[in-house]
Amino acid sequence: MRSLYIGVPLLFLLAVWQTAAQPYFPIFGITPYWPVLVALAWGLVHSPEEGVAWGLVAGLAMGLFSAGPMGGAAMALMAAVLITSLVQHNLPPNGVVLPVLLGGVGVYLYEFFHMGLIWLVGYSVPTAVGETILPLAILHGLLTIPVYWLARFLWRKLEPLPLAGVD
Repeated sequence: MRSLYIGVPLLFLLAVWQTAAQPYFPIFGITPYWPVLVALAWGLVHSPEEGVAWGLVAGLAMGLFSAGPMGGAAMALMAAVLITSLVQHNLPPNGVVLPVLLGGVGVYLYEFFHMGLIWLVGYSVPTAVGETILPLAILHGLLTIPVYWLARFLWRKLEPLPLAGVD
């Protein structure tokens, strides 16, 4: 879990960026969820356990800037990361198609769980969520590729492969 030394500040900075600056720079009219993307990519690259830890940190960071219940984003993101990373790690390795699909599905699951939790605690759920979820999932699926490859690069730098024959 050494990766959290990099993950915690990175995810908090991304949450600040997403809240303060990203709305001024939408991509095709959509504001990406950068902390969600990074947590999903880390779970796809490393392990479900580390992905869930990154999902917890990203969800808590996003919750600081949310009007919704504290912890709702974290619970929703941990569930989404766990499901997508378990699927990734139980299928044959694929560095392009599967991350794109799971990135889109992961954001869809995050929104589904998050809106469900918001609804359960009595907050109103925006009706626009249903209209924007498909474009949001498609955009995040496409954005998963560069984030996934950056996460792979970072993981290889943090966890170098052991040398053969060296104990």
